[in-house]
Amino acid sequence: MNVPLNEFNEEQRLWYGYLIASATKADGAVNPSEIEFLISALHFLDARQKSQVRAYLRSNSLLPGLEKIPTGINRKHLANIFTDLIWVIVADGKLTKTEQNFLKTVATWFGFAPEILNRLLQWGEQMLKAEKFRRQILENI
Repeated sequence: MNVPLNEFNEEQRLWYGYLIASATKADGAVNPSEIEFLISALHFLDARQKSQVRAYLRSNSLLPGLEKIPTGINRKHLANIFTDLIWVIVADGKLTKTEQNFLKTVATWFGFAPEILNRLLQWGEQMLKAEKFRRQILENI
């Protein structure tokens, strides 16, 4: 994860935790490979916040209010958060249409111009290829 969490306050960290959880469940299922990302993403939350995010993971809908970016998160933070969301999504070796739509929705929330979104999605495709290649190597060992 590339987000400088030491610069985030409690509200910002919880919002980020919810975004990571949302990316994890964007395709409608939580894959075991995505759990690893979620576990590492939640290390910065206190016990109460972890409980809130776990309850959210069990729900079927997207958390209302995620589009409201907490005060103090800048464009560089948003770009890092977005790449982390991509990492979470491609961790299972897939990039579904639902996940792509989730990323496009988040890009709109973040105010990314279409050309920036396209570049980030191209990067995501490269990460997906790398993850598939990694899986292929591990299968053949």
